[in-house]
Amino acid sequence: MRRRNFISTLVGTAAGTTLAGLVSPMPEDLYDRFLRTLRAKVIAILRRDRTTFAGIQIDPIEEIGGEEFRFIWLWVQERELPLTWNHPY
Repeated sequence: MRRRNFISTLVGTAAGTTLAGLVSPMPEDLYDRFLRTLRAKVIAILRRDRTTFAGIQIDPIEEIGGEEFRFIWLWVQERELPLTWNHPY
């Protein structure tokens, strides 16, 4: 094995094994969790109704019964009126 190949193999192997142990996952903040769950729900709705996305409006946070929600307006191609719901924040 040539010196260059040996060094690149050694560095690549070391980096692959030690970086995984050194890098800790970032904690998910509330807004990231909100967006992830909203995305999953929108995709499920689009698949369920076999429709296509036309637009979305996300209202500011409101408190209902001690919990925080955001009111969602989802427009799809085949409907005149938007689908609406309170999504947990």
